[in-house]
Amino acid sequence: MRNFIEKMRTAGLVVDIQQEVSPDMEAAKMAAGTDRLLFFHNLAGNRAVMNMTANRPSLALALGMEESGMVQALANAQYNGRLIEDGALSMQKPDLNKLPVMHHFPKDAGKYLTSAIVF
Repeated sequence: MRNFIEKMRTAGLVVDIQQEVSPDMEAAKMAAGTDRLLFFHNLAGNRAVMNMTANRPSLALALGMEESGMVQALANAQYNGRLIEDGALSMQKPDLNKLPVMHHFPKDAGKYLTSAIVF
C-alpha cells in the first residue's frame, strides 16, 4: 500500500491533511469534494486514507495496468489461489472500538466501514 500511495503522490493525486479531522461526518464531507486520495495524518489520532481508487486512473494505477485495457482485463480475470485451512497466523479477537469508524452522512443509522477506508 505504501508503494501505491507513493505512486499516487508522484502523480500529484494525494492530498495530505495534517490537521485533526473528526470521523463524525467531517472526513466524509472532505472526501465527497474530491476524487484524489486523502491521506489523513490525524483522523481522531490515527492515520487513514480515503478515496484510494475513487476514479478509473487511480484504479488502473493500483492494479498496475493501462486504463484503456482495464475493463477487459478484469472481465477476463480468473482466481488462481487456493484455500489453506491451517496456518501460522495468531488469531485474536479484534477490538473494532480502536478504529475511528466514521459516521458518513447525517441520515445514516450509525457508523460503518467502506472498502475505500484503510487505517
